[in-house]
Amino acid sequence: MNEEEKIIHEPKFFSVHELHALKDLESQQVKKVLFHYWVNAAKTDDIIQLLNYIEFKFIDDTNLIIAASELCDCIEITDINIDVEKKSLQEKFKGSITLQTVDKTNDELWSRMINYPVAEVLLDNNGNNRFYSDKLLLSFLPVHITINISDIGLQFSEVTEHLN
Repeated sequence: MNEEEKIIHEPKFFSVHELHALKDLESQQVKKVLFHYWVNAAKTDDIIQLLNYIEFKFIDDTNLIIAASELCDCIEITDINIDVEKKSLQEKFKGSITLQTVDKTNDELWSRMINYPVAEVLLDNNGNNRFYSDKLLLSFLPVHITINISDIGLQFSEVTEHLN
């Protein structure tokens, strides 16, 4: 295995700061869920879209943004200003790359967890108290949602079981 392959396959872990942010998420009550899609429309016949950020807004007017890393190799917790990022992309790419926001609060899956507190945030532990940053599980009383990273950005699904 060459050095490049080692880098690509090296597991990524949440930082201490990210772990604190995820722990602080517990007991928060979600009032809004926003998806922010990175869209590359440079080729109108081959538009590329990936889910780059999932933003949770809480009843205490705070928020948490879960992001796909730049290389889509891990999940990050970020404090990015979405409006500033949209403006930056517009200036840099003249509209060929944009960030589009979609309110998912009333979608079937997400609407079931609105106004419920986050009961737990569960992560995979490597056995040495380091937590892999490729997926997480948000447990609400009525629903459990897994968010994971893929080569096309963030993905999510409803699950009935906890992480291993």
